[in-house]
Amino acid sequence: MSELVLNRKVRLAGIFPLQILSLASDFSYADVTGCAEMIGWKIVLFRKDPAADWDALRLSELDSPEETALGDHLLAAAGFPLRLGCSLHQIRQIFGAEDAQEDFPEGCIRCCYRRGAHLRLTFDLSGGRMTGLEILCSPEIIAAADA
Repeated sequence: MSELVLNRKVRLAGIFPLQILSLASDFSYADVTGCAEMIGWKIVLFRKDPAADWDALRLSELDSPEETALGDHLLAAAGFPLRLGCSLHQIRQIFGAEDAQEDFPEGCIRCCYRRGAHLRLTFDLSGGRMTGLEILCSPEIIAAADA
């Protein structure tokens, strides 16, 4: 896999209407304190420092076509090469074999990819399709998430 280059300067407030956003100035992500821009609890963009690049991006339980479109829009703005609904085969074509896989009931799986100390990707799949994604770009958050 070639190096993944993400646009970590993205802010939800720059791409989504302010009326659908929540801003939390005192937010904890994997026991790391910082701030977050959120759309419900389904889309979270976390920064340890409000003025810095984002450290964690989380898309989870995006059930409706509207929520999926919001998630895809954020992934495109961040420069991520895949969209929600892609297959495990497509993920493996880009990122290779996963470093870890966890199986859940009802055909759900979670695949984890580590790319050095500064990047961990975790894909949630259901029915063979990506339904969620967590991108961690901070060694501190990665270590806390692994604990």
